[in-house]
Amino acid sequence: MEEGPKADAAAFGFPAPVGPGATRVGWIGIGVMGGAMAKHLLAAGFAVTAYARTPAKAESLCRRRDIRAVVLDPATGALACLRPGGLLVDCTSSSPFLSREIAAAAPPQCAMVA
Repeated sequence: MEEGPKADAAAFGFPAPVGPGATRVGWIGIGVMGGAMAKHLLAAGFAVTAYARTPAKAESLCRRRDIRAVVLDPATGALACLRPGGLLVDCTSSSPFLSREIAAAAPPQCAMVA
């Protein structure tokens, strides 16, 4: 999946470029329509912080973010615990953007296979 054209962040008053892997999106309302749109944002590689009055509606979105937390959490993530020379194999169906983000975060003395 290729990235689409990026918006000129400065034109909208943003201090940095807007794009997958670089932008966190705040989302309020994850019912039928909002939930589908938030899933598309996650699939495109954006970090999404969502609010729902009914927490159960957020469960499917949280499952889609599991690999990010499991691998990239600075305190308990797999990369934080990976020893020099270690190998991380990612067999999930996460987005290519997330795979690139994980590879970039991997210590140079370790290998990552996606």
